[in-house]
Amino acid sequence: MTAAPDGPEPAESLSLIWMPTMKCNLCCAYCAARAFPNVTHGGHLPPKEWRRLFSECPTPIRQVAITGGEPSVYGGLGEVIDAFDWPFCVDTNLRIHPEKWLHPDAYERVVAINAGLQFHPDHPEVNGSGLQGYWEHIAWLREKLPQAQIVVVQVYLWRDMPEQWERGIARAADLGVEHRPTTFDDRFLFKEVVPVKPGMAEACWGGYDFAMIMPDSAVYRCIGHAYHAVDCLGKLTENGWGIMLEAPHDCTTLLCTVCDMCKGKEVLPVSTMTKQEV
Repeated sequence: MTAAPDGPEPAESLSLIWMPTMKCNLCCAYCAARAFPNVTHGGHLPPKEWRRLFSECPTPIRQVAITGGEPSVYGGLGEVIDAFDWPFCVDTNLRIHPEKWLHPDAYERVVAINAGLQFHPDHPEVNGSGLQGYWEHIAWLREKLPQAQIVVVQVYLWRDMPEQWERGIARAADLGVEHRPTTFDDRFLFKEVVPVKPGMAEACWGGYDFAMIMPDSAVYRCIGHAYHAVDCLGKLTENGWGIMLEAPHDCTTLLCTVCDMCKGKEVLPVSTMTKQEV
């Protein structure tokens, strides 16, 4: 992030998380995306509309993290990526071959591909041929994107099966990519009960130089707010980029179990806040 401004003024650049779709070609019971308000944000915009919206952004975009849902099932993903010059990273399960949405002119702009491994490393679903081979797709990415960080994000559900860990680590090493363990994500359990932590984050940069953009163009200050559809700044299709905050702003809706933007921020306990602030 850039240094905080002395007074209200537009951010020098924006870092965005963009969800082009909430659709997915898998149905994992533990997926954190289950927490998102699909009824509200289930629709998605055509690529032509995203091209217009991003081109109208008055602030330089320094990086876009593309996630979902499964972004590769959005038919216009490659078209939108090709239309701009911002660096980007993608979260994907690699069920669809990346050549379908990642084109040569965009190779140098790829910062990272975080490829979720949802099966046993030796399961037939990841060892098939053609479009269904996870490890084939990892190898393709490593060849085409030598400068990018390629990550095998392996999901662990059973602690009593350490051989899965070992096989995932070994196969990633064989292909020269990073292996990152992750585990069951319980964020969806809070869909009906928002896990707000009492307190206040002072001068949070969410909504100022960072934003979360949903498939229908709704904008939130952070991931936590998006998960629970609270404090929406507005929709780009209706309100434009003027909905972004003019300066870092205090946040009292602290979804600290899910909000990446609150990490490292100073959070004041309720006891130090005035009655009006609470």
